[in-house]
Parts: sequence; C-alpha cells; structure tokens
Amino acid sequence: MPTSRTRSSGSERAAPAKHPDVLTGEQVAAAVRSFALLADPTRVRMLWALREADLDVATLAAAAGCRPTVASQHLSKLRLAGLVEGQRHGQR
Repeated sequence: MPTSRTRSSGSERAAPAKHPDVLTGEQVAAAVRSFALLADPTRVRMLWALREADLDVATLAAAAGCRPTVASQHLSKLRLAGLVEGQRHGQR
C-alpha cells in the first residue's frame, strides 16, 4: 500500500541556510504555487498528519475527513509540488 511523508525528515535538523536578500522571479513563482496548494484545508490537514510519520492514503483520508480517492488526488498535487514524497509497499 502506498504511503506518503513530508519532504523534511522529522528529527534531523540542518544548519539554517543563509537566505538571499532578493528572490528571483522563479523563486517567487515557486513560493506562490506552494502557498496556493496550502490554501486547501484538506491538504493542510494531510500535511499536518504527515508531520510525525509516513501514512497510507486511507489513514490520510480519515485524518482529512475525505474519501481515499479524494486524498489520493490531493497527494498527487502535493507530490508534483515537491511537498511530499510517495512510497509504494506491497505487490503491484
């Protein structure tokens, strides 16, 4: 069964990155796309559920209060944006 997780690994903390004073147009566009994805309450609930552990689609759907097919569609968008990573388990 597929599971998902957020991109950053929980307890591992990297040294703070030095940020530039000015963002490029490409960086601004990427931030706008990410923030637009987070404007959906279902996606926010799913990301919140993923903060502690890798979860399968059914568990994420229950946490977000939606059907697994809806959760799967939201995960697809989050994966395309690079906000989560997917893993497949079992036979396919």
